[in-house]
Amino acid sequence: MVESVKKIITPVDVDYQTQTIAVVSVAIVVKIILGLYVRHRGKKLNSGSLIGSGIDALFDAVISTATLIAIIFYFVTGKQIEAYLAAAISLVIIFSGLRMIWRAFSILLGERADPALTQRIKKDIAKIDGVNGAFDLFMHDYGNGFTVASVNIEVNHALTAAEIDDLSRLVQKTIYKKYRIILSSVGIYAIDLDDPVAEKYWRIVNEIADRYEHIINIHGFNVDQRDKEISFDIVVGFTTPNRRSYYQKFCREVQVAIPDYAINVVLDADISD
Repeated sequence: MVESVKKIITPVDVDYQTQTIAVVSVAIVVKIILGLYVRHRGKKLNSGSLIGSGIDALFDAVISTATLIAIIFYFVTGKQIEAYLAAAISLVIIFSGLRMIWRAFSILLGERADPALTQRIKKDIAKIDGVNGAFDLFMHDYGNGFTVASVNIEVNHALTAAEIDDLSRLVQKTIYKKYRIILSSVGIYAIDLDDPVAEKYWRIVNEIADRYEHIINIHGFNVDQRDKEISFDIVVGFTTPNRRSYYQKFCREVQVAIPDYAINVVLDADISD
């Protein structure tokens, strides 16, 4: 950009020769082939640096093409437009570079996982015998196809520690086999809907939640009949207007419906829901 502006302000005489066209033409073809190949390998290996190198080579081809156009234009009209083309290309390169930097920072800082992928994973977990549902799926992409995740599953409270351990290992094995994602942690929500008291309050809470369109799901439901406490999480969408007020309104309605129990509700965000 700097050199182009200098040449626009103070033009420099050029002396193009016929063989220059041949050299530039060959360079264009070579750089296009090289750029496409390197970028293809980068995508196949999930390598950001290779993809960047391929794009860089393709931009070199664009620059060479602009040079060829400038040479032909000079031969036809006798006018120089090389500096103007170079300035325009420099803007494209700057913009592309900023996009690549932003993409790298975005990955490093953490991105929300693909909702379609997280939904498939949770559905596959929920299909496993003994799992009532999958929630709170967190995924961390470390590049080169290496993804680590954690999830909470809802199970029957009557399962033994050994049965829960076997079930957790089965969940980890199933997801790794299908998605090559390592579930480093499988948390447990134990629910007792065989108990008539717990089932009654679970039904009341869900009936209230059904009236709130931005509540995505309820999980981790627990009724402590000794201490008179009911605890659970609600997932509320990120785009919900006044999420905190929305959550508080829901909590007040539940407390009115179940006055004999202390209501402890955790406000969850739809990170993967």
